[in-house]
Amino acid sequence: MSEQPRDNALLPSREGLPVNAVFALKTAGMDENGNPMFWKGNEKVKIEDFLALYDVYADFLPGELVDSKLSNAELRSLLPMRVIETRSLQEVLSILLK
Repeated sequence: MSEQPRDNALLPSREGLPVNAVFALKTAGMDENGNPMFWKGNEKVKIEDFLALYDVYADFLPGELVDSKLSNAELRSLLPMRVIETRSLQEVLSILLK
């Protein structure tokens, strides 16, 4: 069976992956505030830069709504970094926390 993601899909194609696959982003540790950091090439970047986040209502209601400047295709390209076949939540956590 062939699966092509729609233009508005946030997850990549699951074709050829196990049924219980979990898409996970590999982190690069935590920043000084405990927020996750990610690898962008060989550089550690904050989540704001990794996902190109911005405050939608910064002018009149700051801090209420955040969105990404990345397209859905760009967001999909970030996810297949690590695919895990699992059977339980405990297995997922033990793999992700390694």
